[in-house]
Amino acid sequence: MPHLRMIVGALMDSTRLMMEWLALVGFFFTILAILGNNLFGTVYWQRCRLTPVPYLVNGSIVTWPIDPSQPRFCGGGYQCLQTPAGE
Repeated sequence: MPHLRMIVGALMDSTRLMMEWLALVGFFFTILAILGNNLFGTVYWQRCRLTPVPYLVNGSIVTWPIDPSQPRFCGGGYQCLQTPAGE
């Protein structure tokens, strides 16, 4: 039993250091998440779409379907091609 008591005591003593480390890592990942959202947050919306604007499905769900024949992002040197419907 003295060995178990020593192991439990060591775990209790290291808990404070582990919490400090986890807080530092959590802060770091929070900063990365904020930066990633600011830098790449609009990339998803810069896609070629099947319709010019989003529309409602069943009166409550907003959808804006992506054109599967054009997998690249719009902008820069790439322009979306016309769809067969001419939109």
